[in-house]
Amino acid sequence: HHYYEVQMTDKALAFILPAAQRAKESYANEDAIRYFKLAINLLQEQARLHSPEWLRAKEGLTEVYLTIGACDEAIQTAAEILPPDRRFGPGDRRRRTRMDRRRSPAEVRGREQGA
Repeated sequence: HHYYEVQMTDKALAFILPAAQRAKESYANEDAIRYFKLAINLLQEQARLHSPEWLRAKEGLTEVYLTIGACDEAIQTAAEILPPDRRFGPGDRRRRTRMDRRRSPAEVRGREQGA
């Protein structure tokens, strides 16, 4: 039963993640958000947090939020990728740096909007 669910999730993700990326690239932001969230939910249901697909979906969602100026959502999503208390390996450090670069402009925009 579990094997079947994982296979179905993988098949769905083979369509959902590329669709999310295409929507993001064509600025169909609402569609991109919907697809990225769907992928994230499917992966979380399968306990596949921090898998490459989950990370790709979270990063994509963060980028869309930044594009539309949803600063709080971008900050929250970026923070979920690598919590501050997590130990980093070499690959995580690079990912953390990329996400910090995305989160920082969102934090600045959020402060400007709140001011």
